[in-house]
Amino acid sequence: MRVALLILLLSLQLTAKPMEPASLQQGKAQSQAIVLAEYLGYTAPRPVEYFQPPLARYRVIKVLKGQVNPEVQVAYAFHDGSACLAPTDFRFTAGMLPARGSRWVLLLQSATDGVWSTYRGDFGRRKADELPAIQKLSWRGDAAQSRGATPR
Repeated sequence: MRVALLILLLSLQLTAKPMEPASLQQGKAQSQAIVLAEYLGYTAPRPVEYFQPPLARYRVIKVLKGQVNPEVQVAYAFHDGSACLAPTDFRFTAGMLPARGSRWVLLLQSATDGVWSTYRGDFGRRKADELPAIQKLSWRGDAAQSRGATPR
């Protein structure tokens, strides 16, 4: 019995697939809401670490998809979700955050307790000058578009 189990385990091919690269098309399709917003500042309710980001506040200028409040709070991720370990040299400074008043396109997902996350972490925060390219992307296959989205 043990030999058969060992042979079975050895014969299985255990492969891990790498995470597919983030894309604007996927981000647009998978986001509950997409907004053009102005960065207002941040709060850090706990010590900021690589996987425990500060909370960034944005004033919504334009809603491109879904429904959101006039001001949104977003977990300001420092990674795209593919990292398993934090860089050993990571040290948070306020300089890692955008300049106050700068404009961003936010691809928002899954709000929890009024705090949104972004598609694939830092990939879901795009500079405002990318807005025309995002608007040109196809909406085909985007089921969330018709449902709207509000923080839960």
